[in-house]
Amino acid sequence: MKIELEKKFIENFIDQSYYSRLFFELKSPKKRFDALMRFCHNTEKLIKDETVYLKLKQYDEESLKLFLNEPSFYVISVKYLNGIMMCVKEILDHVYNEYSPVIIVGSNIAIIKKEFEKGEFNYYFLKTNII
Repeated sequence: MKIELEKKFIENFIDQSYYSRLFFELKSPKKRFDALMRFCHNTEKLIKDETVYLKLKQYDEESLKLFLNEPSFYVISVKYLNGIMMCVKEILDHVYNEYSPVIIVGSNIAIIKKEFEKGEFNYYFLKTNII
């Protein structure tokens, strides 16, 4: 677990009303799964609207490649509940094959892939406003 990265993710991209609950769950080994599962169906409520750069309904490798412009990212998913650093190629493979939520965190960007639901936005590309 990289608590500082997770805290930065919450502060940059999550609506303030969910800060403390989500941070509490991520810090607790027993509650991490609950934190991740919050992104199954509640993504629209959890994220700050002003950070949404792009929303997609289905997997688009080219959009992911263009957005993931750093050598590695921090990834949280059911398979990697405690978080893991991955290169872009690993992320593309993992996201494509994972049907549960995935959170990808970079310096000033994040991608949330929620649990797949037909007809809904399933990928949220988030970016902080750098001044």
